[in-house]
Order: sequence, then structure tokens, then C-alpha cells
Amino acid sequence: MSVRMMALALIVALGPALPAAAAPPMMKWQDEQGRWHYGDRPPQAGARADALLETGQDAAAAKEYETWAKMGDARAQTKLGELYLEGRGVSRDEAKARELFGIAAGNGYAEARFRLGDLLATGRGGALDLPGAVRWYRQAAEGGHAGAQGRYGTALVDGQGIARDVAQGLQWLMRGAEAGDADAEYRLGLCYLRGEGVLGDPRTAVEWFRRAATRGQPGAAQQLAELAASGRVPGLELAEVMPGLVRAAESGFPPAQLSLGLIHLQGLTGTQNLALAVRWLGAAAEAREPLAQFTLAGLYANGEGVARDERRAVQLYRGAAEAGHPRAQFELAERLAKGAGVPRDDAEAVVWYARAAKQGLASAHTRLGEHYQRGRGIAADLLLAVREYRAAAEAGHAPAQLALALLTRAGTGTERDPELAVLWLRRAADQGLGLAQVDLGLAYAEGSGVARDDEQAARWYARAARAGYAPGRFLLGMASLAGRGVQRDEAQAAVLLRAAAEQGYAPAQTAYGLLLRDGRGMPADPVAAWKWLDLAALDGDQVALQARETLAARLPPAQLQGLRRDARLWRPKTGP
Repeated sequence: MSVRMMALALIVALGPALPAAAAPPMMKWQDEQGRWHYGDRPPQAGARADALLETGQDAAAAKEYETWAKMGDARAQTKLGELYLEGRGVSRDEAKARELFGIAAGNGYAEARFRLGDLLATGRGGALDLPGAVRWYRQAAEGGHAGAQGRYGTALVDGQGIARDVAQGLQWLMRGAEAGDADAEYRLGLCYLRGEGVLGDPRTAVEWFRRAATRGQPGAAQQLAELAASGRVPGLELAEVMPGLVRAAESGFPPAQLSLGLIHLQGLTGTQNLALAVRWLGAAAEAREPLAQFTLAGLYANGEGVARDERRAVQLYRGAAEAGHPRAQFELAERLAKGAGVPRDDAEAVVWYARAAKQGLASAHTRLGEHYQRGRGIAADLLLAVREYRAAAEAGHAPAQLALALLTRAGTGTERDPELAVLWLRRAADQGLGLAQVDLGLAYAEGSGVARDDEQAARWYARAARAGYAPGRFLLGMASLAGRGVQRDEAQAAVLLRAAAEQGYAPAQTAYGLLLRDGRGMPADPVAAWKWLDLAALDGDQVALQARETLAARLPPAQLQGLRRDARLWRPKTGP
């Protein structure tokens, strides 16, 4: 190397350094304990709290979130609110949760707006405020929150807390569903199932329900099971959707528990399983699901799958009745009126009949009519009795139609009108009510409200007789005996009268006993005749009493003693 080059190298080595690129300034920040730290940037707000929460250190996480919340971090405020709502790491305090969500919502945090909307919609932590809930849902939805989009869309479709706008609601539901919100998918399925804003299409409903059920939405799983059980959607099999229904029920979703209980009760899986029916109906009933309470009450009342327990049945009926279930209100009233499983209380029974009637239950109107007519639990009032009977009769309730016919024919509580009475009798008789059929037959036999016609009378007796109604058998037997409206046939008359007598109908027992005494339609049999006359006499029939005493003179005393003993042990035949 030359001297010149060596000198140049020395100058470079010993000379001042070339200026370098400027380094970024080091960040200085202070933690919650006041200690100063240096680094590129402070940790994400609440990151340590998240880690603590994931490892089950709820109390420590709550303190960490509280630190960041006081510093104005909306996410930390929301997370702390969730802990207060659930009682994790802090004492449960829904009002405090609502306050924290409100602060974070005001800071523009979408999740907080969504959570605040839920609290306002359910009245948790403060007053119920549906319009306020909808406002927060809308703000969160407009900020892209999928759950809020589903909630806001549902509010618009249902008209809850905001004017109903199904078209706009569907748009928001679609946005939420496309963003993966299971509740929005489920509600869209309901829209297609019910035809809300769209053409009803159960198949499309099933597609949305499937998507929602895959994400664990319990209502969707329940709807799939209901559709499969009803057979409304070809190809949708109950066996396919049962696992999802079971999961929904096990998650504590009462409608799914109810559906599962009913499926087992009705044997829709192939065989009835009362034990599982009682288990799942019981779970739903504990959650105060009215239909579950009502159905389970029926099982306790009848001793199906459980030991018969009228008191428990009354408790369940009362729970469903207080929730507004009309048939439960009626059944509770029935038990109060009879004193079954509860002390008899006609006045309270009237209250529950009235509540059920207000909801349009025809049988409750009929019972109210009976109580007004007889003055049970309420002051007797024939005008009100007629009003209640008419309401039930016009709804097609056969017993009310019969009661109204009888009052109209007698002119009790209303203007007397035999022709109108026959009209109501015919409506009840056409529904198969035996007493109405017999009464209509008597109207034809007597020419009351209609032209006298023995053949029509016999036809109505025959309809009641074919249904196994004892007075119908008796009247048809007497018509056959006299040849009124039918061909005279004493043998056939004897068959009909015996059938009615075996059902415990005293007039038939008397008539059949006299036929046996006289040997009409069959060989005479004084012993059998005495038996039937004695049974009728025990029921207070004076004709039977006189005939029995006359016949007794022809029988040995020892034989009479045995016949009397047998008569006391006799029981009427049940069934047709």
C-alpha cells in the first residue's frame, strides 16, 4: 500500500463518524400502580384482565378491568359490566352492569350498546324500556354488530318498541344472518314459516333453522323438531333432528323441553315413554312454561307416568292459569267447583271460569251459565245465564245448545220460543249429544215446536240408543213395544229395555221387570222380574215398588231374602 493510501485510511478511521438515521423515541408509560415503564407501546387495554379471566381468576380480572374502566376504556367498562351481570369476581349487581354498559355505550362501543339494549328490553337492572332498547340496538346495528342487527330486525318485524315495519325488519335480519348471527337466522326462519313479509315457505324456513341450529340456537332446534313431528316438510325426519332437540332441552331451553316431553308423551319416536315425558315436561313446568304445567297437571290428575295426585295437579293448573292458559283456568275452576284436590270454593271457581270465558273458551261460558242459573258462587241471574249459554252455543258447544234450548222452550230468562228451541236441540243432537237426541225425539213425539212425527221421534231415539245412551234405549224400546214410529216388536223391545236396565236406568228396570213378570217378548220369569223391580224401587220408582210388593207374595220368603241380598250387591254395567 502506498504512503498516500495509508494516510487516507488512517484519516477515515480516526475521523468523525458519518451521521446515522435518527432512531424513534422510546415510549414512556405508567401502570396502574404508578410505576413507569419504557417500551414501544403499552399493552392493550385489559389484555392482562382477559388472561386472568381465561384462567378462572375472576376477582383479579374484575380489578384489572376496573382500572382500565376508570381510565375510560369502553371495552373494559363493558367487560366489567358483564362480570357484574353474571356475578363473577364481584357481587352480582344488574343495576351496576346497566350503568357500566350505559357509559361504554355512550362512548360508542357497539357491544355495550347491544348489551344495554338487552337489559332495557328485559327490565334487568332497572325499568323495562322497549323503545330505549330498540334505539340502542339500532345504533349498535348501524355500527355493524351482527347480534344487534338481528335484535333490531326482530323488533321491527314484531313491532316491539317501535312501529312495525316488516320489510325493513327483514333487511336487518338478513344483514345479521349474513354476518353469522344465529338469532337472526332463526327469526328469518320464523318469517318464512309464518309468511311474515315473505311468501310462506316451510322448506326455506328449514334451511334457516338448520343454519341457526348448527350454531347452537335452541329455538331453531325446537322448530325443526316441531316441523318434523308435524310432517309439514317432506324429507325432514324426526330421527334426524332429535339430537339437536335433546341438546336444546339439556341446555335449559323450556320450549325445547316442552316439545321433547310432548314427543315422548305422544309416542312420536315409535313408542310412548311416560318416564321421559314426565321428566321433560317437569323441567319445562319448573321454568313456568304454561303448556307444560297444563299437560303435566293432566298426568298427575289421571295418574299417568306418576302417582295420582290431585293436589299437585291443582298446583300445576294454577300456575298455568295464572300465566293465562285458558284450559288450565277452566280445569282449575272445575276442581274448585267440585272440591277436588283443593277446598271447594264456588266463588273462586266463577272467577276462573270468567277468565277462561273471556279468552273465548266455550265450555267456560257454559259453566258460567250453569252457575248463574243455579246461583252457585254468584247471585242467580237467568238473563246472564242465557247470555253465557248463547255465547257458548253460538261457538258450537253442544251442552250449551241443549241448555239454551230448554230455557227457550220454557221461556225462562228469555222469550218462549218452541221453534227456536228445536233449532238449538237439533244442533246439539247433530253433534251426538245423547240427551239432546232424546229431547228432540220427544219434541217430535209431542209436537212441541215441530209437527208431530213418531217416525222422526223413533229415529232420534235410535241414534241415542246406538251410542249406548240408556234413555235412548229405553224410549226406543217403549216405541217398539207400542209400535209407535217403528214396527211393533216385543222381543226387540225386551232387548233394548234390558240393555238400559243393566246401565242402572230405573225406568227401564221397571219396564223390563214388568215384561218379565208378564212374559212379553220372552218367557215369564217372576224371580228375575222381582230382581229388576226391586232395583228400580230402591231408586224410588213407585210403580216398581207396588209391582214388587204384589209379586213378592208369589215367592218363598227364603228366596226373597237371597234376592234382596243380591240386589244390594248389584252394580250397573259400564260401557256400551
